[in-house]
Amino acid sequence: MELEEIANRINNIRRLEELEQKPALPYDPADSMETLDEAKDFIRFLYAQVQEKNSREEMLMQEIASLKELVSQKEKDTDTINRFLANIERLMHELSEARAEISRLVSVNSSLAEQISVLKKHRYGSPSQRNKRSKDAEDKNASENTSQNRDEEKDGFDGTNGRKQMEEGTETAEQEEKHNSGTDQARKGSKYSKMEADEKILHKSDVTLLPKGSTYLWTETRKSFEQITKVVEHDYEVFYYLDEQGKLQCGYFPDKNDPNYVSYIDRFPGTHASADFLANLVYDKYVMATPYHREMEKVAAQYMSTCRQTLMNWVRKPYSYLLKVVEQFKDAALKDGAVVNVDETWHKLVLKKSKKVYIWCLVNETEKIVLFFYDKGSRSRASLKEFLGDAKLDALQSDGYNVYMYLDDVMINADHLCCMAHARAKFMYALQQGHYKQV
Repeated sequence: MELEEIANRINNIRRLEELEQKPALPYDPADSMETLDEAKDFIRFLYAQVQEKNSREEMLMQEIASLKELVSQKEKDTDTINRFLANIERLMHELSEARAEISRLVSVNSSLAEQISVLKKHRYGSPSQRNKRSKDAEDKNASENTSQNRDEEKDGFDGTNGRKQMEEGTETAEQEEKHNSGTDQARKGSKYSKMEADEKILHKSDVTLLPKGSTYLWTETRKSFEQITKVVEHDYEVFYYLDEQGKLQCGYFPDKNDPNYVSYIDRFPGTHASADFLANLVYDKYVMATPYHREMEKVAAQYMSTCRQTLMNWVRKPYSYLLKVVEQFKDAALKDGAVVNVDETWHKLVLKKSKKVYIWCLVNETEKIVLFFYDKGSRSRASLKEFLGDAKLDALQSDGYNVYMYLDDVMINADHLCCMAHARAKFMYALQQGHYKQV
């Protein structure tokens, strides 16, 4: 390599280093322009580029504005949807809570309905807990209705006679079909009660009056019931006489040969009524609630002449005598060492308006005595204390009413026995009321 070439290279390197250290001048596009027209053309070109750029910027700004508006609208819609979804979620939660509350209230209502039913039965229904059982225990339909209280029996009464109607021979096919079809519910599970009367009169037959050639086999009776409703006047002959002291006396001396012989005058003191007549009057008045004017019609139909006031006076007469009888029964029932059962039950007393009152019942099973006593409808301990008085009982059986709890060593020195029939009744009430399920 020659020296000149090496020197050129060194100079070029130095020049490059100087150029690297020297800042570059800004590019001037006008440097290459030699004429004014070229400058104008370049200016026009640049202006067109600027206009196009401005146009694109305006379009972009419009698009950006529309996008912002769309985004804003979408944000609003999103907020609306979010609020709507939040409301739906809140409503679903409230609906779930409402359903749970409704389910709980339905359960509570069912429990209260059962309690009300039991309370109504206690308040207005019969105290009897007799169950009616089906004859066929294997019958599914019968087993579902094995227990009926008296309220259900009354509601289901269709007016038919529950007594078995027996005829000579076998039952007809129609009766069997009716019985087997289950339509005669009044007879289902019932027992046949044999008809009997308190007084029986036997009318005998004469076997010698059988037709000739007949052979006697056996004897049986055919029943016929007669109800006698008539008033009979009994006239007793009485003798007025002077005794040994010369005093006027009156007496009844019955003739034993008389076919109508009776040993005494059957007439209640202070009346002209026999004991049976007076008993019927009292029964009709206080048990059957028959008013006096109907009693007048009844005796008038039997051809007896009297007045309404007379019947009223007759009914009032036995009161003082009944008190003496009750005292005798009471002394026998509450004698020393007796064992008694006591209970109270409610009843409707109708005066000016219906009123719930209580009646006490005392039973001495050994003496076969039942006493009912009433103290203005009260069921307080004072009523029982007044009735028992100074009785020296060995034991008293009752239910769980707290009045009886104070009998031991406080009112009377008697053992208090719990009644298992009342204990059973509590289980029956619990079964009827059911179980409250917590929701």
